Amino acid sequence: MKYLTIVLSLLASTASYASDSLMVRQTEPELSDIYVALESLGVTMYRFDLKDFLSARYNVSVHIDEFVNGEKTSGSPEFSLGTNIQSLKEFDETERDFIREKYDIPEDSYEWDRITDITIHTRGQNDSSAFIIADIAGAGRCSFPVKRYPTGPDSTYFYHSRPFSFNGIPHDSTTVSIPLVLYGSGWYDQEHNLVRFCGEEKIDPEMQAEILGYLPHYYIVYLKMSLCQDDGKESLR
Repeated sequence: MKYLTIVLSLLASTASYASDSLMVRQTEPELSDIYVALESLGVTMYRFDLKDFLSARYNVSVHIDEFVNGEKTSGSPEFSLGTNIQSLKEFDETERDFIREKYDIPEDSYEWDRITDITIHTRGQNDSSAFIIADIAGAGRCSFPVKRYPTGPDSTYFYHSRPFSFNGIPHDSTTVSIPLVLYGSGWYDQEHNLVRFCGEEKIDPEMQAEILGYLPHYYIVYLKMSLCQDDGKESLR
């Protein structure tokens, strides 16, 4: 009986100690942790919803402009990603059954939503070069090689990105060029002897953001949406 009492006392003491102790427990990484890890590797990523444009058929393209001290110095050619709405009538009749099955197009429709979202991500290649990539699942991908330049007395390479905020676009617009992402160099803060990239978390599309007055070099990624001319075909959508 005495032995049983000792054992029970020990068990109670152990349980009390466990409940009073502080534990570190491993958990699964969250999505925000993945973004932080990617940024530490020089990768940033932004996704944009384009479904509002499915009210009409648009040609979709992407291009990049380069700016030095706030002045545009060059621009890339436009990279066409095709139309946001695709029609089976653009394909030979022998291909239509395959296309209809591939994109799960209803039997009473001849069109499907081809471009509904776009992802822009940046990836450093080395200190002096990087890639800006536009990707649309199932529609295509384009990659723009860009140069990076050092800043400050220690010739520091420090590039980062910001998404743009968005204003509403009138429904009767036939062609719009929408800034999506800024990718640029930090600036040298002489007072604190460091290179920084701070300011607005989203860039004003009217280019009034204060941060733009500090960045010595940056690129802007634009999405261009051009309303398709009526091709005279009846839409059976």
